[in-house]
Amino acid sequence: MNVSIIVPVYQVAPYIEACLKSVMQQTYRESMECLLIDDCGTDDSIAIAERLTATYDGPVLFRVLHHERNRGLSASRNTGLAQAEGEFIFFLDSDDEISHECIELLMRKVEEDDTVELVQGLTRSYPIKNIDGLSTRISVTKASSNEDVRKCFYQSRQLVTSAWNKLVKRSFLENHDISFVEGLIFEDTPWLFDMLKHLTKVSFVKEITYHYKRRTGSIVTGSSNARKSESFEKIYRYIANNLTLGYEQQEVNYYGRKFSFFYARYSRFSPEMGDVYQLWKKKAKEYGSLYFRMRMATSKVLAKFKYGWIVLSLITRIEQPSLIPSDVMRLYRAALRTGGRVPVS
Repeated sequence: MNVSIIVPVYQVAPYIEACLKSVMQQTYRESMECLLIDDCGTDDSIAIAERLTATYDGPVLFRVLHHERNRGLSASRNTGLAQAEGEFIFFLDSDDEISHECIELLMRKVEEDDTVELVQGLTRSYPIKNIDGLSTRISVTKASSNEDVRKCFYQSRQLVTSAWNKLVKRSFLENHDISFVEGLIFEDTPWLFDMLKHLTKVSFVKEITYHYKRRTGSIVTGSSNARKSESFEKIYRYIANNLTLGYEQQEVNYYGRKFSFFYARYSRFSPEMGDVYQLWKKKAKEYGSLYFRMRMATSKVLAKFKYGWIVLSLITRIEQPSLIPSDVMRLYRAALRTGGRVPVS
C-alpha cells in the first residue's frame, strides 16, 4: 500500500459526502486506502459514509474502524496510524476536501526523491482565504537538512503546524515514536514540535491540494475557554520541558511568544496556567531575547484585565499585517450574526 488517508469522523453529516467524494476522485491510481475512524458521534455521519463507500467501485480501499466510545480527534488519528498499511500517511479532516490531484502531486515528490520524509501542499481556506496564517505561497521547494526544515517553519513560516495536508512517511513516525497527545485540542502543535526535532527531508508542492473549511461548531471553534486553557497549559508545559538541545533559543522565542498571548487571554480559566507562566519566565531569562522577556512581563500585566489580551493581539498584527484582512472579515461576519454587536471574546 502506497498511501493511507486517515479520516476521523465525528458529527460531520453535512460535510462527509463531499469529503469522501474528493478522495474517490483522486487522479492518483496506485495502491491507496482510506481509513474512516468512527468516533461515536450522534448524527448519521458514519451511515452516510458507509452508504457512499458501499456503492463505490474504484482503486481506493475504504475501511471503517469503530471506537467503542467517543475519544476525540487525537485518538482517532492514532487509531488510524496503528491500522494504516500505507508507506505514507495523509491526514484529512472529515469536514474538509482535497483537490482531485492532491495525492498524485504529493507522491510525485516522493517519486523524485524516495528519502523524503514529509511533503506539504498549499491550502485554500474558506470562507476566508489565508486565515490563521495558512500558507498560500512557497519560497523553496525542498529542505534537505534539519536546519533548513527549521528555517521553513520558524523563519519563512512556509511549513505550517496543521497535521492535515501533509504526506508523512509512516516509518519516520514509527521510528521516532511520534503520535498525537490524546484529550487535547490544538494537538497539532506538540505533534509538529516533536517532528521538527528529526525532520531532514521535506518537499513542498506549489499547487493547492487542500480545501480547509472554517466552520462554527468544529472542535476548535466550539470548545469552551476552559478547555482551550487546559489544552494550552498542557501543550506549552510539554514544549518548555522538552526543548531541543542546541535550538533552545529558537524554540523559546517562537513558542514563548505564542504562550504569552494565550496566557493573557486564557489564564483566568485555568489556575495551572500560572505555573506554566513561571516555567516560561525562567526559559525567557535563560534563552529569550529582550523583546520576548518584555512581552512576557507585558502579558502578566494584561492578564489581569478581561480584554487585556487584545493589546497583544494588536502587537501581533503589527508584526504580521497579513492577518488584518481576515480580522476585518471575521468581525464583519460576527456583526451580521449578532445584529450589529461585535462580541470581544
